[in-house]
Order: sequence, then C-alpha cells, then structure tokens
Amino acid sequence: MIVLVLLIVVVLLVSWVLLWVRFGPVLRAVFREPVLATPVFILECDDWGAGDHGQADSLRDIREILESCKLSGGGHPVMTLGVNLAAPRVVDTEQGYGFDTVTLSAAESRETLLAMLEGHHCGLMPLQLHGFTHFSPSQFQSYLDTLKQGGEAGPFALGAPLLTEQLPSSVQSRWLPAQTDSESQAQWEAQEHQRLLGIPPCVAVPPTFVWRADIESGWAAAGVKTVVTPGSRAVNRTSKGFEYDKTNIANGDLSESGLLCLVRSVYFEPCKGVGSAECRQGIERSVACGRPAIIETHRWNYIHPDPSTRAQSFAELRALIAWVNQQHPEWRSLSTAAIAQEYRRTASGGESKSGVRFERDMGARALAWRRRLTCSPIPGVLCWASGLMAALWFGQRLWWTRKRAFSA
Repeated sequence: MIVLVLLIVVVLLVSWVLLWVRFGPVLRAVFREPVLATPVFILECDDWGAGDHGQADSLRDIREILESCKLSGGGHPVMTLGVNLAAPRVVDTEQGYGFDTVTLSAAESRETLLAMLEGHHCGLMPLQLHGFTHFSPSQFQSYLDTLKQGGEAGPFALGAPLLTEQLPSSVQSRWLPAQTDSESQAQWEAQEHQRLLGIPPCVAVPPTFVWRADIESGWAAAGVKTVVTPGSRAVNRTSKGFEYDKTNIANGDLSESGLLCLVRSVYFEPCKGVGSAECRQGIERSVACGRPAIIETHRWNYIHPDPSTRAQSFAELRALIAWVNQQHPEWRSLSTAAIAQEYRRTASGGESKSGVRFERDMGARALAWRRRLTCSPIPGVLCWASGLMAALWFGQRLWWTRKRAFSA
C-alpha cells in the first residue's frame, strides 16, 4: 500500500512538473480567458478593397443572406469586412515594372465603396482596418523586379487594379521587419481609414497575421482599440515560415499598447474545401469552451473568377446561416468591436450593454476549463495523470451539488 501511495505521489509530482514546465503558458491562457455564458458567433471576412472585381454585387448578395436569418434576441448574423484601402496597379516602364495604387476613393472603386458603406451603416457588415495595402511596398517591388528580369508575365493586367489574392502568399505580408518608420506608417494607415471611409478604425486585422508591438502602438495612436489575432503574433515571415514573439494569446488579453486581443478560432473557406459542415464543428467547439466563435473567411470565396466555385461558396454560406437560423436562433451575433467592449466591461466589473453575459457560476466555468484543456495542445494523459482533470470534474460536481442544496 505504501509503495502504491508513493507511486501515485511520484506520478502526480512528475506530471505537474511536466505540465508546468512544458505547457505553463498554455495552462495560464486556459484559465486566464473569461468564460462566455452567452453563445456568440461572428463572421470575419478579409481582403475587401479598391477596384471593382464584382465586389459590390457579392457584398449585396452576402448581406441578403445575413438578412435571411432573424435571431431570437433580435438582429441578424454579422459579418465584419477587413478592408484594404488601396490596390496596386502595375505599369511597365523603360526601367522595368513599377506600380502605383488605386484607393477606395477612385472612380473604379465607387460601387465597391458604396456597397461597403451600405453594409456597415445597416449594422450587418462593420468595416475593420486590414491595411492600406495587403503587401509591403518594397517587397512587392522586388517581386516585380524578379518577374521582369526573368521575362515572366505576372498574374495581373497592366494598368488595372490587381487582386492581391493572385500574388504568391510570400508577397502578401504588410508589416515585415525591414520596413522603417513602421509605427508612423501604421498610424497613417489608420488615419487613412477614417479619411477614406469616414469611419473610426476601431478594429485592426493584420494581413497574414504578421505585425509587431510598434505597429500596435501606431494603431493605438490613431484610435484603434482591438486587434484580431490567430492566438499568436508573428513578427516575421521568411522562406522557412513564420517567426513568433508571442504565443498563447487569449480572448480579452491586453497588448503592450493597451489593445484588446481577440482570437479567431474557426475557419470557413469553401473555395479550399472547408465548408459549412467543418465550420459548424468549430463553432460548437468554441461555444462549448465558453469562447466567442470568431470565424475567419475571405473575399476570394465570393469573387472567385470561376463561377462554379463562387456559387459553391455562396451555397455553403447559405447552408451555414440556415443552420444557425434553424438550430441556434438563441445565439447572439455582434460586431468584433462590440464583443471587445464586453470583454473590457467584464474586466472592469461593468454591466453588459448588448445582452452578452460572462459566466460567474464556478461549476460552469470548471466545465468550460475542462473542455478547453481537451482542445488544447496539452496531452490528455498529462491532464489526467496530474489530477487536474479530476480536480476540475470534482469541483464542478461539488459546486453544483452545493448550489442545488441551497436552492432547495
């Protein structure tokens, strides 16, 4: 018996040491993040911007789909739009390829801008800052120089606004370390958002999720309050991949500049085979963990040059919205800026202004923590061997038993 007890003690101690040393940051993020009691889902669609490309028609079709679903709490599903304020236009000169930019104020962007503003002001498609462009100007010029030197034709028509989705993914990052005056540039871009759209840039979504602390400082100086993340911050992108300076970002965290961080946890990309069925699973997983289901999708699905691919994307979006309408009409959908405000309010002890509640019941929070651990990179055997899962299960049951006894 003594040997068995000693063995159990050793297993517990070793498991806790491994858990804390190897997965301490993950563990802290799991328990640090507030637990939502109200199911919340938000669609976030990036890359909308200057030029035509049929964007206006696609935006109005999306808006019609959103309006088809009436949630029981009032309102409709919300899809935010990550906006690039300008698109590149490549020109051929004696010195080689060069480029200028076409902004949303240009004549060829008129219908796109009008559709964007219609969606924003009706509350269904709030606009968010993605960037002035979806690339680093110096890196894009290097890409053009390489094309010219190799005698290659690029994926663009000369003299017309270019779709950045057709560029190599390695060219699409905006904030690379080689750039100078990044903080002032980030501030200027946020100010341009206000100037071109007439809308304060409350939320920033970094292109390809590469950005740094100085970029956040620039955004904050121009009035940005929230940054959308994938749960980490990449500070560089090289041929070997992404380089990170921050991981395990949780919903409600504050950055060095005071920006509130939110985490996209669900993916919806029909043109890449990730449709409504996969998205539903991700949404339900986020809701079960007491997190907002912030769903990442992109413009390319809805303006794809192949008509059948585009039609399939719209069909998948209709199926997803119909599922919410039929199965979960009690869920709430609000803008990213609005859910960020709720996280700030709960941190300061304030009352909700949107009907969104955070969990105060310790039993429900313990259940959400257990589910978060199950979805985390921490091996399940380690969670159980350390006794953490058992402690949470026992605490959950004990709290609910006590609660029932006092309410009887």
